Amino acid sequence: MRLATKLLLATCIPPFLIMGMGLQFGNIAKPSLRAALARSASSEVRALYDEIDRLMLNRAAVWQAYARSPLVQDALRVSNEEFAKMPAWKSVLEAREFDWRSGDPAKSESLVEEIRSSPLSKDLTNTLAKLNETSGYPAFGEVFVTNTYGANVAMSQRTTDYDQSDEEWWEEASKNSPYFGDVYLDESTEHDSVEICIKVESDAGEFLGVLKAVMHINGIYRIVDAHALNLGASCSLGLLKSDGSIIRMNASASAPRSAARKYLVGGETPMGRRVSLTTHVDEDGADLLTFGARAREVDVTAGLGWVVVHQIESKAVLAPIRKLRWTALKMSALVGLLGLMIVGALALPLSRRIGRLEDAT
Repeated sequence: MRLATKLLLATCIPPFLIMGMGLQFGNIAKPSLRAALARSASSEVRALYDEIDRLMLNRAAVWQAYARSPLVQDALRVSNEEFAKMPAWKSVLEAREFDWRSGDPAKSESLVEEIRSSPLSKDLTNTLAKLNETSGYPAFGEVFVTNTYGANVAMSQRTTDYDQSDEEWWEEASKNSPYFGDVYLDESTEHDSVEICIKVESDAGEFLGVLKAVMHINGIYRIVDAHALNLGASCSLGLLKSDGSIIRMNASASAPRSAARKYLVGGETPMGRRVSLTTHVDEDGADLLTFGARAREVDVTAGLGWVVVHQIESKAVLAPIRKLRWTALKMSALVGLLGLMIVGALALPLSRRIGRLEDAT
């Protein structure tokens, strides 16, 4: 084999070694990188859900404590005793409900004013104002209290109904307290809200009534937005309802509900500690990794079925691997080109001289 050929082959070996090492490093780093990402994302969604649950727990605790106050309990006892003495309390409740909603305006206003002017209603209104002032934003829209018959006893503002006993939240709270309703738009304030419903009981466990507070979810928005603040363009972080519709996503509540399909697609793989992983391809052909965290059985929001999701495009995860491989390819090409130049500049003339010496002998 001629010397030039040997030198050429020797020059080609380093580029292939560099390229092979780069590809191998990429294959080794890929699973490690995904595992590290899974740990980080799992911790993120768990931490976000726990923070939301703590906020809801604290909000409910405020009204649970308020429901145990003598002012609330005494007012409910008086109202319950009044209804208990009525020979036909159902008829009275129906008549007041009719007047409240669509009957005689004079009777309606008289009944509303009677309730609004009570000491408990005034205290509810003041307490609501103080809580909103302390929070720095409108944390609550309204709060009202009913007796064991479902009739309004006190309120911070006029309610749609006088009789609440046929409402789902009233029935649920009377059996399982605290009860949290799912997110809905409070039309009176134009705020997304949830219902916090507390069963009011005496120290002896006697059922006295139900307290309902309408909590605006600005605080939940702030929590989600704080966690999503430093995410890249290829990541999404947010809170979904049980049906997959978006409560908050990437510091926005305006995302179309149809967009939620890309966050909950089924085929989830449990990852322990209430976190699951879903991998799928979206409508644009992008590979997506979605980490989801749900409530624990002991969480106060367990009945809502909310899901915190952290979605990442695979291309963003694997970008360092692709960069490493591309760098290895460029380096191997550069080394190969330099080697060819060296062979061309040194080895070929030397090979010709050696060839002429061989011919001369």
